[in-house]
Amino acid sequence: MSLKPALMPWIAAGLSSTVLQFMTRQAAEFNRRVWRKPHTLDVFIKLDDPYSWLLLQALPELQQRFSLTIELHAIHTLADEMFPEKEKWRQLALNDSLLLAKTYQLNAASAYPKGRVEAYLPEFVQATQSNNPLVSTSEVFERFWQEEPPSTSILSEDVESTLTTNEQKLAQLGHYLSATIFYGGEWYWGLDRLYHLEHRLNTLIPVSTRTATRYRLTELALAPKTLPQASDHTTQATDATSLTMYFSARSPYSYLGLENALRLCRHYDIKLTIKPVLPMVMRGLSVPQRKKMYIFHDTKREAVKLGIPYGKVADPLGSGVERCYALFNYAQNEGKEIVYLSVYARAVNSEGLRSETDRGLRTIVERSGLSWEHAKTLLADASEESASWRNWAESNRKELEQLGLWGVPCFRYGDISVWGQDRLFVLENKIRSEMGLHS
Repeated sequence: MSLKPALMPWIAAGLSSTVLQFMTRQAAEFNRRVWRKPHTLDVFIKLDDPYSWLLLQALPELQQRFSLTIELHAIHTLADEMFPEKEKWRQLALNDSLLLAKTYQLNAASAYPKGRVEAYLPEFVQATQSNNPLVSTSEVFERFWQEEPPSTSILSEDVESTLTTNEQKLAQLGHYLSATIFYGGEWYWGLDRLYHLEHRLNTLIPVSTRTATRYRLTELALAPKTLPQASDHTTQATDATSLTMYFSARSPYSYLGLENALRLCRHYDIKLTIKPVLPMVMRGLSVPQRKKMYIFHDTKREAVKLGIPYGKVADPLGSGVERCYALFNYAQNEGKEIVYLSVYARAVNSEGLRSETDRGLRTIVERSGLSWEHAKTLLADASEESASWRNWAESNRKELEQLGLWGVPCFRYGDISVWGQDRLFVLENKIRSEMGLHS
């Protein structure tokens, strides 16, 4: 028996431990003090990335509040392998940026500019290197997104060299996206993760103007309130009023999303329907190592914030996922599909239970209130191309594709669809509005 699969959960637990994170942060702070360096944010931004525009608008407040040094790094080209559905990603980013802009009262555009971004690159690069980079770069973003002519369009060798250098630095430091901040050995993506950066800076920098962290999206409200009586609204959810979740047994974000979706549905008495899909890698889509490691560490931070155990991960890729899905219909017929997937997700993401083994899967099955003796009879053809579960998994994928989405977790409630466990608040707002509840 190979030792590596058995050791991986323990290695993952070590890499994601809060003790290691604390020690790494302490080392970074010690190094900063020894060399008498200021608190510096390395910010990688892309002119035609709507998330970069939003992040740029948030930086002046952070800079002033914490007396930060901010170094802007202009980038232009990102690796195609990081974006398996590039055009869909662009449209999703645009739509999502409008949502975030509304949430935080920032500027955003409803369409990508028609002008070629290359024409603006010289002044973009120049602005990031100016004496007042936040102001100068913001002006370039405003011109680009409002389709005003660039001040100069000569793409010199120096500009191309700067862009290439910055893109290489992004990769060398371990990330793959724009709208990202590197500080003290850790990455923070977009507005979504500024909460973690703010929280960290609050522990390091004693400032009299310290305020509560502003950028905190992922928590559901679930505020104390009186729900309408049963006579005032239906408690038997229809398809139109149920919450549908597109879930992957391998996705750590699906795990967090399922935990939060369960909280939401129980609180508001909403039906939850789960539609599993194959992980992207098992659909032939790329998830490079840099991307995988960022997701791993980011999930840990989010899990800690949400009070959800995570870290001792037994990656179920391959046979683990296949065996999980082979039993889904059985759990569904017993009315226990949600319990089953919830137990499964927690087991492989926080307890290191290996679902590709009979020992691990049996524990999951029995915790779910299902019969292992019956389950064993359903696993014989789990990995076969003709396995029945592949039909509904593919049907779920096509349904997700029709929504203009491709990854997980995704959620649909009524006519609203969102991607990401940190967008459930959008659906909660709609639920509360329909119930006549005020925030």
